[in-house]
Amino acid sequence: MHIEQHYDFRKRLAVLHPPRLASDAAPLKDNETLVDASWTIVPASDDPVLMHGVRDLKDYFEKSMGVQVKIGSGSDKNTITVGVAPEKNNLTSRITAGPGFIRITGATAREAAQGCYRLEDLMNPRGLPAVEHGERTFTRLFSPRMTHSGWELEQFPNEYLDHIAHAGMDAILIFIREPPNMTRNGPIDLPEVVRNAAEYGIDVYVYPHVHTQAAECHPADPGAREFYDNLYGSIVKYAPGIRGMVFVGESVAFPSRDPGMGGYWWKHQPGAKHLNGFYPCTDWPEWLCLVRDVTRQYNPDLDLLFWTYNWFWAPEKERLALLENIPTD
Repeated sequence: MHIEQHYDFRKRLAVLHPPRLASDAAPLKDNETLVDASWTIVPASDDPVLMHGVRDLKDYFEKSMGVQVKIGSGSDKNTITVGVAPEKNNLTSRITAGPGFIRITGATAREAAQGCYRLEDLMNPRGLPAVEHGERTFTRLFSPRMTHSGWELEQFPNEYLDHIAHAGMDAILIFIREPPNMTRNGPIDLPEVVRNAAEYGIDVYVYPHVHTQAAECHPADPGAREFYDNLYGSIVKYAPGIRGMVFVGESVAFPSRDPGMGGYWWKHQPGAKHLNGFYPCTDWPEWLCLVRDVTRQYNPDLDLLFWTYNWFWAPEKERLALLENIPTD
């Protein structure tokens, strides 16, 4: 038995397009279009994300199907066109195939690239670079669909970003332990990660994991704005291109002034009913407004996600009271 060495799984992840041509594939049917070396992939624009999908599709035909296709301008036959076309849902891509043509469109350049990946999905089980005639529509269910790294803690090399994009995910999540760029696995060049991920149609979200630092200041304390700017705003100032920031109670707990609160998960205050960060305390809205103001001064379009799953057990009355008072933006 072969004993796999640590991290050997990366060797498999690094192979995005393994051989898929099947020796026992069923013969081509009359209602199928076969792609061979006479075909050309024609991008409708030079958008970087769309072009990444086009180049990826070319690589797929070469490595998975043994077919050398070209990237070039249009012709009357044997073309795969890739472009953007309006859709009711902006998470939609569409593949239309007929004799001598395949047309891939998406509501955005990102979805057009997703359409290229879905064409691969159609051909893989067939075992031939062939697809049935007709139209197929694919709509991703939600966005953002984010993931931590399965390669290494907070590490997202190009090989892994490609797998993330092919899986239909459009965002990655990076823990920050010390602002602006110290992760659980050392410092990270966030602006470079943002630029690199963008080519794959992937956004970057930051998860501040700063519970002990955050526990030092209430939003109503003197100097709170400067404190919160240094803690959260500095991350966005360092990397204004990040798509958003995720806040989870236990990682950003602050010294709430709600009478029922006291202590933290790492240091409980005797006699307190609830731990800071694990309950819908009444001053979360005040906290959210200050965090919003210090972060959006560096990126007005920053997406702020407030995750409250860690107090799902709390009484409905308190949870609804919080929802009614948090800022709507």
